[in-house]
Amino acid sequence: MDEPTKKPGLDRRALLTGAAIGAVGAGAVAVGVGKLQATRAKLVTPEAVDGGPAQIGETFADSRPSYTGEAKAPAAAPNIIVVIMDDVGFADLGCYGGEIATPALDALAGSGVRYSKFRTCAMCSPTRAALLTGLNHHSAGMGWLADIDSGYPGYRGEVPTEVAMLPEVLRGAGYATFLAGKWHLLNAANTGIAGPFTNWPTSRGFDRAYWYQGHSSDYFKPGELFDGNAPVDTPQDADYYITDDLTTRAMTYIRTQKAVAPDKPFYLQLAFAAAHSPLQARASESAKYAGKYDAGWDVVRAARLERQKKLGVVPADTKLPPLSFGAKPWAELTPVEQKAFARYMEVYAATITSLDSNVGRLVATLVA
Repeated sequence: MDEPTKKPGLDRRALLTGAAIGAVGAGAVAVGVGKLQATRAKLVTPEAVDGGPAQIGETFADSRPSYTGEAKAPAAAPNIIVVIMDDVGFADLGCYGGEIATPALDALAGSGVRYSKFRTCAMCSPTRAALLTGLNHHSAGMGWLADIDSGYPGYRGEVPTEVAMLPEVLRGAGYATFLAGKWHLLNAANTGIAGPFTNWPTSRGFDRAYWYQGHSSDYFKPGELFDGNAPVDTPQDADYYITDDLTTRAMTYIRTQKAVAPDKPFYLQLAFAAAHSPLQARASESAKYAGKYDAGWDVVRAARLERQKKLGVVPADTKLPPLSFGAKPWAELTPVEQKAFARYMEVYAATITSLDSNVGRLVATLVA
């Protein structure tokens, strides 16, 4: 008779043998993987630390790197724009009681905050140094105008490099930083195209800068402009006016920033030449104020004070201060003097109105 056919399957011996072989195989695989991982740990850079310093262990495998990278501003960090008006009295602006047309600045004041206790240092460079450093101007080395180094700490005529400036701090915090306009924080000996560049704008925290150094500039034909550290020619435009030019450059910086790095906040310092001397305005602008100041400064001052009281920017019992040293009451001037000073004020008012219209252009760029 034929032997009975065995059913397929595993008998006890085969099961035990297979289990033993499987255990040995698994152990071998485990040992192999362990060796592979150990070898890999010696060759592959560990995962980097997320912020903070690198972690240094006894071996490469025990350490973790940290990469510096570019500083990144906090989420939702605001853009910051500082507009500096040179030799402008706060009562010149409509939002502070002035009769000069400043609709763009008035709109900003109407939707924001008007301060009434800002102090200046009575000169350009010291005020500028205090604004940029947050320090008393003597602590910033600018006890008087730039250009001259007296040899004493409070009167260096330049802001010492050990004193941090606002753009330096903000750039270190992840901001893009731009300057368009007047600088005037250099010693006269350090303004040449060969440097030293230690205190030039791009060495003091500004990524980009379109600027001039002197205390004043011709509005129609500036003597010297710089793009970064390089001198550039004034644009060849028959209708050139420096207030427009500086604003256009500031707008270009903003548009470029929005296009290339929209998530990176920026700090812009727009430092107008206006309304520092020389008093220069387009004839079409000054014509708008023809005859506006024929009544003289006594009448203009009194009217401004009354408007300031109504606006609440000065106490209701505020009195006019005496005229400046050397100034006479309007009635004591000769007709020729009255005509000349009235004309000065017409041109001055026109420079302020031009400045205001450019602030309006800048704001339009922000909301576009």
